[in-house]
Amino acid sequence: MKKSFLSALIAPLVVAALPAAATGILPAPAPVPVSAPAATNWTGGYVGGALAYLDSSALYCDDFSGDEYDCDDPSDGLPEPSPTGGMFGITGGYNWQNGNMVYGVAGDLMFGDLSDVVDDSTDPSYGCGTGCGLDVTGMAMLRGRVGYAMGDILPYATAGVAITRAVAFEPGLSRVEDTFTNAVIGAGVDYMISDTITAGFDVLHLIERADPIINSDFCGGCGPTNFSATMARVTIAYRF
Repeated sequence: MKKSFLSALIAPLVVAALPAAATGILPAPAPVPVSAPAATNWTGGYVGGALAYLDSSALYCDDFSGDEYDCDDPSDGLPEPSPTGGMFGITGGYNWQNGNMVYGVAGDLMFGDLSDVVDDSTDPSYGCGTGCGLDVTGMAMLRGRVGYAMGDILPYATAGVAITRAVAFEPGLSRVEDTFTNAVIGAGVDYMISDTITAGFDVLHLIERADPIINSDFCGGCGPTNFSATMARVTIAYRF
């Protein structure tokens, strides 16, 4: 009795399925959800090294006690030493990520020995009879960064402050050590080589500012001012 009842229930289902099987049309399988690939995570700290090329310049002028020379007007014929060359250093910072936006803070210490001397013999009234010289020996920067993550590539803009260690000198005579302080702006891109290693390139510009190195015992009271610079760097860093 039970077998007859089950046969009566199953038979219509089998008959209904035969045309579909005969034509090769079968119900479509349910779609399997596909998870999107995980976004690259830029959050975390990093520390590494940097190699750079610096192009800088400064004007030499008097101690602002008179109007004979205008430190903001290069047409006055002011000596303009321009130390250029390679630097090396360390860089580090921390990133926070919100979606594709990446925010961070970065610090840099750069070192070098860049020097230039400009002959001022055409105007001895500057007081630097043997030339107006400037050495750039180091730089410290503190910067904020804002970037947009594109997978393993992170382009960003940056801005902050730079303090440059410099030496004003007369060749073979007096030397005065001091610092220049400038706002710094720039842009760059980082590439994530692996989960722990990144490589990068950036260009940083120190905005010109009248921040004089003046000493009454040096060059009769004159010294370099209106310092500006542009730096191009390559970096490699370890993420943690």
